Amino acid sequence: MASKEALEGLIDSKILRVLRLFFSNREKQFYLSEISIESEVPAATTIRVLGRLISLGIVKLIQIRKFKLYQLEENEKTRLLQSIVGGKK
Repeated sequence: MASKEALEGLIDSKILRVLRLFFSNREKQFYLSEISIESEVPAATTIRVLGRLISLGIVKLIQIRKFKLYQLEENEKTRLLQSIVGGKK
């Protein structure tokens, strides 16, 4: 589908890798290091990507004392994004 490829071309590949990781594991909560390793995105970049996704309401931050966990939000935004960029349902 050409329109899907065009939209994917507008989104940074590192953001796409992080998003696809979350879409493939909708219920899972991740540590920063897990996201970085599994998406093959450097940790510093992963922090910036997560900050942006949190501010957009796509990912939620779960803080337990000093530990931070990240999980995909379940809302209309995430459903729309999944239909555009793919990943398992």
